[in-house]
Amino acid sequence: MKLISTVSILAVAAVASAKSSSYKGRRTQEAEAYDGKKGSGYGYAGKKGYDYAGKKGGYDYDECPTGKKGGYTFGKKGGTEGKGGKGNWDIEIPDYGDSCVICDKQNKNKPTELILQYVADGANSAFQPAGKATCREGDYPAAATVIVDGRAVYDLEDGDLFKIFPDGAETDFLIVPTGPAVFSDDIECNIHTSCSVPIVVGDQIGPFLVVGDEECEPPPEPECPPCEVCDTGRPKALTLKYNSAGKNSEYQPEKKASCREGTYPSNAMVTVEGSTFDLVDGSTFTVIPEYGGFSAETDFEFAGVSDMDCFI
Repeated sequence: MKLISTVSILAVAAVASAKSSSYKGRRTQEAEAYDGKKGSGYGYAGKKGYDYAGKKGGYDYDECPTGKKGGYTFGKKGGTEGKGGKGNWDIEIPDYGDSCVICDKQNKNKPTELILQYVADGANSAFQPAGKATCREGDYPAAATVIVDGRAVYDLEDGDLFKIFPDGAETDFLIVPTGPAVFSDDIECNIHTSCSVPIVVGDQIGPFLVVGDEECEPPPEPECPPCEVCDTGRPKALTLKYNSAGKNSEYQPEKKASCREGTYPSNAMVTVEGSTFDLVDGSTFTVIPEYGGFSAETDFEFAGVSDMDCFI
């Protein structure tokens, strides 16, 4: 995966009305959950009383709000036995599992940067509903120019990492297809970046997978084995071992290597770079570039089983 840098700069209670248990009158001595202006009822939640829970009412009777502007028994500023303000409803905290939470309602430390991965197979966010994020599930172009907030431009392919710098409640994306796939129009959508809904590492919002920020670092790249053929430049030859039990590469994603996991013939005639090799499971063979150097992709053609053809 590569981290793409910016390439150019452009311009979210019901009030009980029964007089017996949630009386809203002006005075009473017996109402069970009095919430009028003055009195001393058992569950008094007004300005004065035994269970004081806020200046304008609170919450003190089997989950029925008793004050017009009150809160909850365990509100942020209210309480059944302590002086407080309006109070808040309890906030249900989502189950994030082991994921790193960049921000949410409990932690409104809005990120100044986000590392995202562009994924052509779009998915709905587990935490940002459609009313907060219009980037939704669906097919997105495998290659696209992505313009963020009308300013930053990124040339991306499926799987690329890139960094954005949010500065508002919403971050807008214009996705302009650049690959061979045909899309009827450009795609416009947004994600929420103000923390009123969670931003969580591992959550995919449309075509954008949240990878990290300045606090939640992205996971490290897998370590290369001791013998490394290349990470820059191109090798002059490749010695390979044929294995009919195919596996996915730890380092080359599908868009870079179509040779993937699966069962391959135990005996195969494979042509690569103009040379044909008669292979059996476990055979070792050396590939030398046909024209003096490897191209970006090296193709492997299986005789008689063209659906096995692939490249690395």
